[in-house]
Amino acid sequence: MTQNRPDTDTRVVITVEEIDHSTVEQFEAELQRGLAAYAGAPHSRPDRSAGSLVIDLSGVTFLSSAGIRALIAADQDAKAHGGRIVIDGAQGVVLRCLEVTGLLDHLQIGEHERSD
Repeated sequence: MTQNRPDTDTRVVITVEEIDHSTVEQFEAELQRGLAAYAGAPHSRPDRSAGSLVIDLSGVTFLSSAGIRALIAADQDAKAHGGRIVIDGAQGVVLRCLEVTGLLDHLQIGEHERSD
């Protein structure tokens, strides 16, 4: 599900519970819908400051390397439109996976996930 509000962030709620080789295509499709909404949003115009593409992973319980690869590709797409990705709702194993792979060094994380 994608929500887009003018002059604010675009939010993508991921509905796939476990992201692995068998579900990554659905995950990528959800990311692509979010990226399409993000690219067409008013904030993506040159005369507006870019918002964020917020990826809500609160319902995700597993994230494989296929999911990591999809997030990296989405981040590159968002940056191509002058924006950024923010990971929201990551917890447990999913958050740990993002930390261990170093992906959190490249993506922003929602404030309520931060432990500091």
